[in-house]
Amino acid sequence: MKLGRIFRQVMFWTVPIVATILVIVTGFVYWLVATPTGTRWLIHTAASQFDGETQGVRGSLWHGLELEHIHLKLPNQLTVELDSAAVKVDWPRVWHQRELRIEHLTAEKVAVWMDGVPVDEPPSTEPFTMPDLPVTVRLDELYVGSVFFSQHGEVLPVDLSQLQLRASADLTQEKAHIELHQAHAGYEDMQLDLHGQAELAPIAAPWHSQAQLQATIHSDQASSQICVNQYLPVHWQTTAKPTTAQKPADSTDPEANSTSVPTDCRVEVSAQWEGSLEQGQLSLQGAGQGLHLQAQSDLELDHAFPLRDTFIDLVLPDESGVQARLDWSHSAEQPNTEHVKGTIHVNRFDVGAWIPNQDLPAVLSFDSSYDVVLSQGGRQLDAAKINLTIKPGSRWNNEDVAGHVMADVGRLELENQSVLWQAYYVENSDIDLKLGANSVLLKGAFGLKEHALKVNVDLPDMAQIWPDLKTIGPTKLDAELKGTLHEHALEAKLLHVLEGEKTKEGELGVGPVEAALALTGIWDMNTQTPSWRGQIQPLKLDHAGLHIQVADRIPINVQLPAAEQQLNVEVGAFTLRSEIDKYALLQLQHQKTQWSPAGFQTQGRAPDVILSEERVQRVMKLLNLEESESVHGGVIDKRKQKVAKGQDLHLQLDWNVGLKEALQGRIQLKRLAGDILVPADPPFLLGLTKTEALITLTPQGGAGRSVIQAELDVQTQDKGYIKATGNTPIYYTAAQGIHVRDADRKELVLNAHMDDLAWTSLFLQDKLVLGGALDANLRIQSTPNGSFTSSGTMQGKNLKVVRLDDGVRLLDGTLKASLNNNRFELERLYFPAVLRVEPKEWRTATWIKENPDAKGGGVTVSGYWELDQNRGDFDVKLYRYPILQRADRYAMVTGDIHLNAALPHITLSGKITADAGWFNLDMLGGIPTVDNDVIVVRSTDPVKEEDENSAPLDMTMNLEVDLGPRFYLTGYGVNSGLVGSMQIQMLNDQLTALGALNTRGGAIEVYGQRLQLRRGTVTFQGDIANPILDIQALRTGLSVQAGVKVGGTARRPKIDLISVPDVSELEKLSWLLFGHGPDDGGISRCCSQWVRPFLVGASLSTAALGLMS
Repeated sequence: MKLGRIFRQVMFWTVPIVATILVIVTGFVYWLVATPTGTRWLIHTAASQFDGETQGVRGSLWHGLELEHIHLKLPNQLTVELDSAAVKVDWPRVWHQRELRIEHLTAEKVAVWMDGVPVDEPPSTEPFTMPDLPVTVRLDELYVGSVFFSQHGEVLPVDLSQLQLRASADLTQEKAHIELHQAHAGYEDMQLDLHGQAELAPIAAPWHSQAQLQATIHSDQASSQICVNQYLPVHWQTTAKPTTAQKPADSTDPEANSTSVPTDCRVEVSAQWEGSLEQGQLSLQGAGQGLHLQAQSDLELDHAFPLRDTFIDLVLPDESGVQARLDWSHSAEQPNTEHVKGTIHVNRFDVGAWIPNQDLPAVLSFDSSYDVVLSQGGRQLDAAKINLTIKPGSRWNNEDVAGHVMADVGRLELENQSVLWQAYYVENSDIDLKLGANSVLLKGAFGLKEHALKVNVDLPDMAQIWPDLKTIGPTKLDAELKGTLHEHALEAKLLHVLEGEKTKEGELGVGPVEAALALTGIWDMNTQTPSWRGQIQPLKLDHAGLHIQVADRIPINVQLPAAEQQLNVEVGAFTLRSEIDKYALLQLQHQKTQWSPAGFQTQGRAPDVILSEERVQRVMKLLNLEESESVHGGVIDKRKQKVAKGQDLHLQLDWNVGLKEALQGRIQLKRLAGDILVPADPPFLLGLTKTEALITLTPQGGAGRSVIQAELDVQTQDKGYIKATGNTPIYYTAAQGIHVRDADRKELVLNAHMDDLAWTSLFLQDKLVLGGALDANLRIQSTPNGSFTSSGTMQGKNLKVVRLDDGVRLLDGTLKASLNNNRFELERLYFPAVLRVEPKEWRTATWIKENPDAKGGGVTVSGYWELDQNRGDFDVKLYRYPILQRADRYAMVTGDIHLNAALPHITLSGKITADAGWFNLDMLGGIPTVDNDVIVVRSTDPVKEEDENSAPLDMTMNLEVDLGPRFYLTGYGVNSGLVGSMQIQMLNDQLTALGALNTRGGAIEVYGQRLQLRRGTVTFQGDIANPILDIQALRTGLSVQAGVKVGGTARRPKIDLISVPDVSELEKLSWLLFGHGPDDGGISRCCSQWVRPFLVGASLSTAALGLMS
């Protein structure tokens, strides 16, 4: 009783409480799920837990939910936004039919931002298995209007703003099915439309599936990547068709016709798949813009070679095409062997149309087949046969193409061979190709010890192969390759013709080149330390009379790159000999050369480099530099006398240079014996006793830095010596290679004692002759800012400067100069006056010989020049100095000239007075001259190219010239003194003169009559080429003194007849020509030609009177 009472009390109080709680909970859940208010509160509360927000929540989870906007911030910086989202689930169907049916799941916009760091989780080792589903899942409608996705600030390259995705799906325990009704995406200017379906059943390995997909890719921009026209030749391109919304252009409107019609570039692709991850079949069909593609392939995806039976058929817009077929078979007798056979057929493929920037007609058709045997699951090639035949009608560059390619590939069974291709060999190869006149023939086998492969290449017309090869001459190659990859031998002969002008055939660079070599080698295929070692013997090269040969063996050792070693190439000792027309030229003894990515080392010598007249002439002839009569227009210069043959100069060259992080080593060139013949007049030997040039490279300081030091030491018996040294840092880096940096200090030191400068004729030839002794001690250093400093002294004695063409002979000169901080100080350059040529004019010759004032003259030059600023100042002092000494002219002057230069501006000023002078006008008629616009260039002169950046010289001159009391003109009937002075000025490239020159006595002879010069004045008032003339000459000793008067200007002279006393024009002319008046019968016939011009009012010219202006 007591227990029952307790139970009744518990039930009385507990049941109501529990029932009340259940009612409250059930009601709360119903309020959350079935009422809009509860659902809205649930959505807001859940969003606030993710720091999100919601807007426009309508409906309920039970009857259907709609959200205008929801924003959620999920863990790992994942942000999601949905706009216009809706979901409706048929919940009663879950209890009634155990099916979760989602009637619709839609969103107008989905945006996702992923800014977090992805968490690396190790992949699961367990295969995926489908969990047991308590219900089936069915999605009637899935819709997404647009998608935006960003990861770390980078958005998808695909435009999904107009996705319009519509799909439906079913998921059961046995299968999954999805159907894509539509989807749209954009990429750049292309648009993609998709629809299809896929099914996976069962949902377990090996994942058998079926899928169909149809895609349409299109663009209305002709430059789009999908538009095939831009990649096709013109004759393949499809014609653009206007849409119905466009009106046809008026054919009479040229502007309308020139406007391109928008093209709808469209490609439609259909793909089908059926199979599993182990095997399946893929089919593909495509069409659009004139292209058609059909392909089908059986695949075994778990094999190294997954292709099985495959077929591809591609048709191009011009109806040409490619068909390919692959057939796979498996032999029960050989289960580890796979057999792959196939064919490739190409029909009228226009290859030339696909070559950019080339108009190359090339249409090829060929049939090919292959038969391949694979093993080890398709990972190893055991054997192969290849056969290709070019079909008739094939053309290349408008030339017929024919031929075939056949070859068999086999494999040796080698033990411990990790690199498979090393075991292969080629046999039964037969390659015979012809293109126009060119042919390539390859027959034989290679890979076994008894194999031999012959190669014959004959290319007489390279332009038939490629138009740009028209400058390459005919080429022919005959070679034979024997042996195996491990041990092989090669013999080759090459004949190549270097194209050039036919008139120059036989010169270097023009004509045939013949080369021959034989090579033997052994390849060590050790995987740890692979290497190749071989020998080349012989090596020959012949061209234009030049013969190069290496008769002994050239050992070569190549260490191939591997895990434990890097590439290294070593070339051993050999001797190279060269000849010109069977005349020994040079012998080079190479000792060793080693190269690797870390650097190189090379060493060798030329024991006897001989420089002789014959060798130099042969080399000059080879280089087309020999001097011949054709250089001088066929004129033979007999002034060149044969001289005694000089001694041959014997030199020795040694080098040992390497690079390992930095350059190091030395190069030495030194004289062994012999001398140099200086082509002076007369020629002489230089008298060499020592000649040595040494270049030393020493690493310093790391970082690829070395110091290069060059030394030159030339000593002679009686001509003096020259010693020079220079040094500069030099660098090597992998990025810049070997280079010199401007900021580093560089230094050059010169110590020279030259007893006779006549050796400079080696370089100056006959343009300028120097002589005398010169001592120079100079030092030049660069600074980090790019400038340089210099110091040193120069002294000279018995100096000689001669220019025969200009009559300049400066003899017995002395020099004292110095260099100080880039300033060249010319303390004194003095040349005494030396009488070499006695003038033929007696008055000038008498004054020079008998007058003491004509002795003791000279010229002195002093001043300075700033080397770094290109400016300077010089003073020239002349005293009784014969500056011009020639057989037809002479000039001795005294005066001072000052030159100031700040390039490009030059200022010249001063005054000079002629102590004595004479000019013979008769020599002008015997000297051939050319116009001033004709420039004579020697054949050996270098070609001068104008520097666009060089500024023209700006010359300013103010020079006073006084002819003095002893200046005479003779010749052409003139014999007179000339006195006076003038101021010559130049400003802005205009040469002007102010002053007057007067004749002093003298006479002029015209037509056998001697006329005395009574007055002769030439006045300069501006243009130096157009002075004012005032000249009178009379025939004296007669009762009527008749003559001529010249007035006006030099460009427009005026000539009149004059007489004392004044008589008629007829009488003036008669007295001038005949020495008497006209006879009683009138004018004589002999002078009628002179009178007639005066009677008609014309004036006489200087030519008519025989006078020279």
